[in-house]
Amino acid sequence: AAISVDGGESWTPYYGLPNGQFYRVSTDYDFPYHVCGPQQDSGTACVVSRSDFGVIRPNDWYSAAGFENGFLIADPLDKRYMYTQGWYHVLRRFDRTTNQVIVLYQPTADERFGGAPPLAFSPRDPQTMYMAAQHVLASTDRGLTWRTISPDLAAPPGGPPPDAGAPAGGVGAPAPGGSITTLALSPVTAGVMWVGASTGLIHVTRDNGKTWTNVTPPNLPPTSINVIDASHASAGTAYAALLSRDSHPHIYRTSDYGTSWQEISNGLTDGEIARVVREDPADPNLLYAGTVTSVWVSFDRGDHWQSLQLNLPATVVSDLTVHENDLVASTYGRGFWILDDVSPLRQIRAAMASNAPAFLFKPAPASRARWDNTQDTPLPPEMKAGDNPPEGATLDYYLAAPASGTVTLTITDSAGRPIREYSNVAPPPDTTMANVPEYWLAPPLVMPTTAGMHRVAWDLRYPDPPALNFGYNGNMLDYREYTLSWHALPGLTPRSTLVGPMVLPGTYTAKLTVNGRSYSQPITVVQDPRVPVSAAALSAQFQLEQRMVAGIAATYHAYNYVQELRAALSARTKDSSGNAAASQIATAGQTLDAALAPLISGPAGFGIAHRDLGRRLNDQLVADAEPTASVVAGVDGPCRAIDTALDTLRRLQSTNVAELNALLTRASLGALPAWTPPAAPACGPR
Repeated sequence: AAISVDGGESWTPYYGLPNGQFYRVSTDYDFPYHVCGPQQDSGTACVVSRSDFGVIRPNDWYSAAGFENGFLIADPLDKRYMYTQGWYHVLRRFDRTTNQVIVLYQPTADERFGGAPPLAFSPRDPQTMYMAAQHVLASTDRGLTWRTISPDLAAPPGGPPPDAGAPAGGVGAPAPGGSITTLALSPVTAGVMWVGASTGLIHVTRDNGKTWTNVTPPNLPPTSINVIDASHASAGTAYAALLSRDSHPHIYRTSDYGTSWQEISNGLTDGEIARVVREDPADPNLLYAGTVTSVWVSFDRGDHWQSLQLNLPATVVSDLTVHENDLVASTYGRGFWILDDVSPLRQIRAAMASNAPAFLFKPAPASRARWDNTQDTPLPPEMKAGDNPPEGATLDYYLAAPASGTVTLTITDSAGRPIREYSNVAPPPDTTMANVPEYWLAPPLVMPTTAGMHRVAWDLRYPDPPALNFGYNGNMLDYREYTLSWHALPGLTPRSTLVGPMVLPGTYTAKLTVNGRSYSQPITVVQDPRVPVSAAALSAQFQLEQRMVAGIAATYHAYNYVQELRAALSARTKDSSGNAAASQIATAGQTLDAALAPLISGPAGFGIAHRDLGRRLNDQLVADAEPTASVVAGVDGPCRAIDTALDTLRRLQSTNVAELNALLTRASLGALPAWTPPAAPACGPR
C-alpha cells in the first residue's frame, strides 16, 4: 500500500511502510539479541536488535515457524531452539540451524487452550518450561513430556462445567468456558507463579503448583487478565493489566501475594484500554505500560504515570519487555520498536534530587561490536530499513537551563590522557568537494546547549587522522573521493576517508563541562562477545593502528609543508626578478624544487606512504585480530620510507633551504617557510 496525505502530490514508497501487526514481543539470548513475536496473518517473525551493517535490513529477519497469535520464546540453555504454537494449539519447536519444526505436544480433548496459550521458562530453573490451557502444565525435558500442576484456574467458581468441545472464537480468543491468558514466574523465589485467565480470575502458587490461591481483586470490571508481571525485587509483588470491556485503562498492583490489590491507573488517558505493564528489572520503582494508543512510564511503582511516547507513532502497544538496558515494544500496526538504553530512566530520581545546573547520567556498558561492516552497495535513502542503536557509548545529560558558555564533553583513558573532545562550538565548515551528494555525509557532533535532556554518542574511537585526498587509483585529487562502502549510510557517512582507531576494552571517563563546572561518569567498554580474541592480540592491533596514525599524520604535515615550500620557491623566484641575485635565486630554487619533487609523488615519497598507510588502516577497521607478519610488514615498509624521506627533507633544510634563505635575506626577500619534522621513528616504536 502507498499513502498520500496531500491529495496525491506525493506518496510513501509502497515498500517502505512499517505496518507489522504484532500481538506480543519476546527476546532471545543472542548477541545481538533478536526481537520476536507473532503477527496478524503472517505467522511469527524475529529480527536482530542491531546489525553489523549500519541498518537492520530485510534479510536480518527470519520466520520462527509459529502461527499468528501464539507465544514465541527462546530456549535459555540452547539458543538453537525456539518454542511456539501452531494450529489447533499444538506446541512446536523450531530449530534455527536446520529450520525444521517439530510438534512436541498435542492437546487432549478435554483441554481448553485459548487462542494464545501462555508459554514460559522458569527464570529460577531454566530446565523447566510451562504452558497453560485451563490448567498449568510443566515440562522438565524441553517439552517432550508434560504434567499438570494445577486445577482448572479459568472456570468461574460455582458456574456450570465448561464445555471443552464448544466451538472456539477468532484469533486470540479465549476458549469457551475460559482459558488461562497469562502466567508469570517469579525471578526472585522459585515456586512462585501467578496466573491470569480470560474470565478475570487471578491465582497464585507459592509452592510450584502444589497449592493455589484465588487472589482475584474484588469488583473488577468485565475483563480478561491480559498480562501479569512478577516483580524482580519482591516475590510477593506483581502487576496486572486488564483487557477490560468498560473503555477505561486498568492496571493493578499487589505487594502481599494478592491478599490486597491497588488500582494504579492515575495519569493514563481515560477512554483507552491497557494492554501491558512491566516492571524494570533493575529498578522496581520504574514501571512501563502500553495502551491501545501509546506507551507510559511510572517512577513510583505505578502511583503516577506519564507519557513515554517520544517518537513512537500513535498505535496499539500490544506488549513490552526489557532486555538488559533496552525497552522493547511490539505494536499492532507499526512493527517492533526499541527504546535504546533506559539508563537515564533508572537514574531519574538522582537527577531530580540534584540541585546542580547539569547532570551527566552514568552510561550503560558499550560494546566494541562494529556498527557498520558492510562491504556491499549501500541502500539508497528511499529504501526503508530498521535503525541501528547509536554507535558506541550513549551519553545522556540534562541541563536545568540553557548553557551560557562553552559546553564540552571530554573522554579520557584510565591514566587521564584525553582521547576525544566534543564542544558546542561547531568546527569550521568542510568545503572540500565530495564525489557523493551532501545528504550522505554526517554533520559534526555539536553539543546541544538548550535546557532539557540531551543524548550524544561517542563512537569509541580516537580522533580521525588528517587525510590527503588520494583517489582509488592512487593519484592525488582536488576533491574527496569516497570509495569504500564501510559506514556508507545517508546522513551518517564519516566526512573523513580515514577514521581513528577504536579504544581497547577497559574503563574510560566522560567529563561534561558546562559553564565552567564539570561532571564525570565512568564508561565501561567491553569486547564483542562473539569475537574470541585475546587482550594481547587486541593490544598488538591497537599499537599497529597507532603507528599508522602517527605515520599518516607525519606524512600529511610533511606533504603539505613540501607543497607550501615549493609554492614559496616559485613566488620568491618571481619576486627576485630585477634583483642582482635573481639568477642565483632562480638556480638555487630550481635545484631545491627538483630535490623536493620526489618527496611529494615519488615511489618513496610522503604521498605514497600516506596513501598506503591509509589503505592499511582502513583494512584494520573491520575486524578484531592480531596482525599477521605480512600485515605488520605492510606497515613497516611505508614507515621506513617516511623516515628516509624525512631524513632527506632535514638534509635539504639544513643545506639547500639554508643557503637559499641566505640569498633571499641579502636580496631583502622573505625567508622560506619553516617546519620541524618529527623525530625518527615517525610511526613510533615498533
